[in-house]
Formats: sequence, C-alpha cells, structure tokens
Amino acid sequence: MQAIRCKQVLFTYPDGTEAVRGIDLEIESGEKVGIIGPNGAGKSTFLTLLNGVNQPQGELFINDISVNPKNVRSIRSLVGIAFQNPDDQLFCPTILEDVAFGPLNQGLSQKEVTQRVGQALAEIGLENYEQRSSIHLSLGERKLASIAAVISMQPQIIALDEPTGNLDAFHRRRLINWLQKTSRTCIITSHDLDMILETCSRVIIMDKGRIAANDSAHQILNNFKLLEDHYLEPPFQFRINIKGEPS
Repeated sequence: MQAIRCKQVLFTYPDGTEAVRGIDLEIESGEKVGIIGPNGAGKSTFLTLLNGVNQPQGELFINDISVNPKNVRSIRSLVGIAFQNPDDQLFCPTILEDVAFGPLNQGLSQKEVTQRVGQALAEIGLENYEQRSSIHLSLGERKLASIAAVISMQPQIIALDEPTGNLDAFHRRRLINWLQKTSRTCIITSHDLDMILETCSRVIIMDKGRIAANDSAHQILNNFKLLEDHYLEPPFQFRINIKGEPS
C-alpha cells in the first residue's frame, strides 16, 4: 500500500515564500525515507503538510485519504510528527501526562491510555520515566519523550524533524536502534547523513522547495558531487579511503 502519494504538492506561506514547489512523490507502507538538503530547502515544511499542520495545494494522500481540512482528524490519527524542538510537544507536569495527552484526546479509556503510555515509553527506552518532569531531563531524553508522545497515538506514519540534532552519542544511538527496529513508515529530515545511511533505504534531496534527487540511500549518499552541489557532506563511512584513514 502507498502510505503517501503526492502530485504537484505546493505550499506558500502568507508572506509569499514558496516553501514547497511541485512535489511528486510516492512512499510505500513500511518504508524509511530520509529527506536531506540545505537549510531552507522546504524539508520541515513538507513534513507539516503530511498531517495537515499546514494545508497543501495539489494532491496529497495518506493511505488514499486526501489531506484537506475536512479530513484533518483522520489524517492526524495516521501521521504523527515529532518536531525538531521537543519542548514544542512537552508541556505537562510529568512525562506520563505528556505521553498520555494524545491518547486521551483520541477518547480512549483510562486503562487503554495507561497501557499505551507504558508501551510507548518502553519502546523508546524510557521505562520508569512516567513521574519525571521534562524540565529535569536532558535534551536527548526530551527528544525521546517527544517521540514516545507520538508513538502513544499509534500512527501508521511517523515524521521526524532533525531527530538526532544536538544529541549526545548515547541518545543518538538509542534513537538509531529504535528506527532500525520499528516497522512503521518513517519520514526523516536530517543533516545527520550517517544516521540516515544507517536507518533509511531511500533518500530524497530537497532544494529550493523541489525534489532534486530520489534514489536508494547508498546511491545518493555515495555521490560526492551530487551532495556537494546541494551543500551536503557525505557520511563519514564514505569519506574513508582504502587505507582506512579520513580522505
């Protein structure tokens, strides 16, 4: 099944800035796709179109449901977004309440909400964090907690905006391990191309609101000239020469 289907998708901000320009794209259910590109390429804006935070022009379908104002509730049950700044999603006194917020608003029973919170925190590696406050967590822990808040709503598609940005090595590895294990469709924007190489089967380069390249992760990330043309640096593993030294 196609999880995401775009045909000439556009988005222009009220000030006239064209952030997304004519995107044609299909993503299959269960795929993990990395979206890379320079700052201002439209990557984060594209993620907001997937669950109706911003409304697109053109044709955008999630599991064959059109993304438009009348379908927003259905679309948001299918697509969860973890934003770049976890503090945009963590605002309750405890992590339990933050992670329970979505399921409660889905109208689930207290028993099911409690079960979902426990499952989501365990899946992301934050067992026993229920009574802790996000104020006292590290950035890495807050990032993981914000993803748990998305997981608890059990979306079929998870969109992650710069998930490893500013993370220490421990929490970065924990996040990579989770991405490798999850069977959900994942759309990941990032400048961390080593993480993208480890977790994504396909990579898309966006630049100036358009798709500049769309191919397997290995083909895109091992193409030094293509990456350089879009102000990107190849993953470290591809920058090692035959002597095992940085090239």
